[in-house]
This record gives sequence, structure tokens and C-alpha cells, in this order.
Amino acid sequence: MTSRWTTGILKIWYKRWSDKSISLGQSGMGCENYAQTLNGWTTNPNTPADVHLDATGLKYTLTVQTPRSYLINNLNWEITGDEFGVCTVVPVRLISFTARPESNHIKLQWESINEENFRGYIVQRSADATQWTDIGFVNAQNAGSRKTDYTFNDDLTLQGIGYYRLKMMDIDDSYEYSEIRKVEFSGNVSQLVKGVYHLVITSEKGNSTTKKIVRE
Repeated sequence: MTSRWTTGILKIWYKRWSDKSISLGQSGMGCENYAQTLNGWTTNPNTPADVHLDATGLKYTLTVQTPRSYLINNLNWEITGDEFGVCTVVPVRLISFTARPESNHIKLQWESINEENFRGYIVQRSADATQWTDIGFVNAQNAGSRKTDYTFNDDLTLQGIGYYRLKMMDIDDSYEYSEIRKVEFSGNVSQLVKGVYHLVITSEKGNSTTKKIVRE
């Protein structure tokens, strides 16, 4: 069964299939999510042939050798950079993760269990679900099997469509990414609290410009 996370990846990369190139290289995607993504592409009837997949730094296990081989042998994919190995899975389990706009910020909320010797959550934001920026860190409560609730507010939101995800960090530096949440925000700069902000603006061609905003 295709997970919601994998479905999101399929939708995000659908637009990029026209140039027959996908890059997941150095994304830090966990082996479990990588496996779900390969399985999703294998079972999706709309998956095109003759695609180059950059998977540098990713690992796969015996359980996904068959779908990986199917993409290579049946759809003529070229998959480079990944390697066969043992996956380290962060033990924490995310029960829910939501992101919704409020009056002057985006409110992120999530619930988790199985937090033991767990470091915490890096909150990341993106304008295109490809290039990600760390915007905050939330320490884990390490409540073990007890359910734990978290909230994070993004006060400097992206105008229009924005994407959010969590990077879940264990104490041994292993990590997994959450599913991606898409949010549309229509607030304005005048609603920001006092302070200095750096706003990154990305053009349609991918060029980025940083603007300094001082709210007094």
C-alpha cells in the first residue's frame, strides 16, 4: 500500500518527470522512506520509462531489491549513488503531523510515541519541496511509550504555497523525515512582531534573493 508520504513525493516529482531526471541525492531520506518511494514508483501506472534517479547517499535493503530492479530492467531507469546496506531506523513514531495557517503565522503540531534516547525535531520549511531551510529545533521530551504533543509556530511564513517537514534526530545522529505538509498562506509582513527578519525569495527559474526586513 502506498503511504501518504510516498504519494506526496510522487506528486512533487511528477512535474519533473518531463525532463526524465529526479534527484534525491544527499537528501538524507531514511531507508524506510526510500523503500516506500521505490515501491510507490513501481506500482504507479503513470511512472515513465527512461528516468535517471540520483540517489547518492541513500541505502536500500533486500526487501526493495525487486522493485528497484523492476525500475531498472523494465522501465530502463538509471539509478546511481545508492548502496545496499543495513538501515538504521529512528525508533520514535510520529502519530500525526499538521500545519495550518493562522492570523500571522503557520502553526505546526505533531504527536509522537516511543521517544527514548531521542534528541528532538528539526523543523524545516521550503518554497518548492526541494530546497529546505532549518527554521527551528524542538527538544524531545523522551516520554517513552507515552504519547507526547508538540507545537511550533513559524512567524516568518512564505507568501503563497509553502512546505513543511520534520527531521527527527536520534542521539546517535541517525534521522528520519516526516511526511511533507503543504500550506497556503495569505498573511502580510505588517503582521510580524518587532525584529529583524531575512526573507529568501526564489524565482521561477530557481534563483534566490535574500531580503532583510526590519519590523519596528
